[in-house]
Amino acid sequence: MALAFNLPFFRSQDITKLSNFSIFYSILSGLVLTVAYAESDDLFTSDHAMYGSHKKVNGFPIIERLWFPLSSNCGLIFAAPEAITGSGRNCLIPLSEDQVRYYNKGIAYIATQYVLSKHPFSKSDIALIREARIEKAQEDALKQLNNQV
Repeated sequence: MALAFNLPFFRSQDITKLSNFSIFYSILSGLVLTVAYAESDDLFTSDHAMYGSHKKVNGFPIIERLWFPLSSNCGLIFAAPEAITGSGRNCLIPLSEDQVRYYNKGIAYIATQYVLSKHPFSKSDIALIREARIEKAQEDALKQLNNQV
């Protein structure tokens, strides 16, 4: 918050920075923090470790969920309360194998160069990473094509 309010205190406030902070804070204020754990101990991380999903409302992206892996079996989820089924506010939940796969695929998709794991990658892990990277390459190519038109 200190950066948003432009420390030191005697410097004039930049309205743009305050507005950006207000927008960012208003988006996150409706989300709850949940700590999630995977019994499988095979969560990925990468050189770009935060993964998020969003939806568009009136043409603006609204964050639905942010995932940040902390270790090979633990991560933080910021999401709307209704998106975290079976949990209250700010709690600890287990991840199913499907959820581990979803978050691992998201981390592999968002990675700039490296996907990391505590354990050697299995064949299914490698297939998941390839699938995510192919989807990213296709989306990037589509964006470039749309920018040329």
